[in-house]
Amino acid sequence: MEDRLIAGGVAGLAGSLVMVGLDYLVNLIPGVSTNLLLAASAIVSTDVELGTVTGNVTGFIIHLICGSILGVIFIFLLEITKYRFVLLKGFLFGIGAWFIVCGMIARLLNLPIKDKFIDNLFMLLIHISFGLTTAFVIKNYVKYSVRETE
Repeated sequence: MEDRLIAGGVAGLAGSLVMVGLDYLVNLIPGVSTNLLLAASAIVSTDVELGTVTGNVTGFIIHLICGSILGVIFIFLLEITKYRFVLLKGFLFGIGAWFIVCGMIARLLNLPIKDKFIDNLFMLLIHISFGLTTAFVIKNYVKYSVRETE
């Protein structure tokens, strides 16, 4: 991939898909309810649609869009900070995304995020996987003509 915008969007899309898969697996654990797609669909859906198939599909689409936007932000942050230690930066970006999205934006928009410690811990791990996946895709699939040599 030679275009930064497309590369960041695709990397964020890959990270979002990994997040959704991990969220599904985490919700199979008894006592854990991360509600990732429910929170994403609450941005535009009515209360009646939340938890339905329509709400879940809407949440999935919104989650992919938000992940693509974050992927573009991440690749431009890499342009500023250079392409060294990409996976470490992805790890830190995942933590930052968790803090900003779940800690600040979700509270401002009054999204249905659980306040249990175990749910927040798993959401942190899921967001770290997003950052690492996004960084991995950028590191391995973005051509050197786009990024500077290390």
